[in-house]
Formats: sequence, structure tokens, C-alpha cells
Amino acid sequence: MTFWTKRKPPAGGAFPFTEFDCADNLKFFFVEGLKICMLLGYLIAFKCYAIKLRLKVAYLSLKVRHLSLKVSRVVDCERKAFTENITDRQTNECLAGCIEDSHVESALSK
Repeated sequence: MTFWTKRKPPAGGAFPFTEFDCADNLKFFFVEGLKICMLLGYLIAFKCYAIKLRLKVAYLSLKVRHLSLKVSRVVDCERKAFTENITDRQTNECLAGCIEDSHVESALSK
């Protein structure tokens, strides 16, 4: 604003704002209320999705631990069976060798 221009008085005198229009304000509050409800709904959906992902992670970690426990039990069982099989095979080979030797000796003695 320059120095030589005159200031104009505010429109409408002492109350420059328009009168309160109930219909427009109700529409405004309704629209803003819907926006707030939509934002709350999005927030709730986002939180529920985050909780769902946390539960899924917890379930998968428990499943991994359960499967690793099962695998370790199977490995232990197979290891035990393998060692028993090795000792049985060694015993059988030893007995088979002794039996063959005794058959050879008995055949030679006849």
C-alpha cells in the first residue's frame, strides 16, 4: 500500500465477517466429521494390519523352532541307529569271519 492511497474501511462495519449460516456450517461439520471418521478408520486398519503381521511373524518363528526341534530329534535318532547299525555290522562281519574260519578248519580236518 502506498502512502497516498486511502485505506478503505472494513466491509460491513464493526463485524466484517458474514453472519453465521447454520446450513453451511452443518454441511462443513458433516464433511469434516466424515473425513475424521475415514482417517480413524484408516488408522485402525493400519494398526490391525501391523498386528496381523506381528502375529504372522510370531507364528512363523514358532513354526521354525518346532521344525528345527523335530529335525534335531530325527537326526539324533538316525545317528543312534547308524551307530547301532555300524556296531552290528562289525559284529556280524567278525562272526562271519569266525564262522568261515571254523568251516575251513573243519573241512580241512576231515
